[in-house]
Amino acid sequence: MHLPRGHGEAAVDAWANLYAEAGVAIAARRAGYALPEGSVELSGAEDGLKGMLFIDACADSHESGGSWVSIKH
Repeated sequence: MHLPRGHGEAAVDAWANLYAEAGVAIAARRAGYALPEGSVELSGAEDGLKGMLFIDACADSHESGGSWVSIKH
């Protein structure tokens, strides 16, 4: 059993959840089934951009001695 996405202790299960959902999406596509809206939540380019902007803001904060910085978008 995996902890659900968004759970504070689910970091260990994050990859397992991702692969399980990708597997469900691939199997449904191969079988010709349409999955119900929201049944899987795979990350996209926008999610990757948000993650990179967060990492950039963390680096900017570190370089300024730990001050709060805005995430640029």
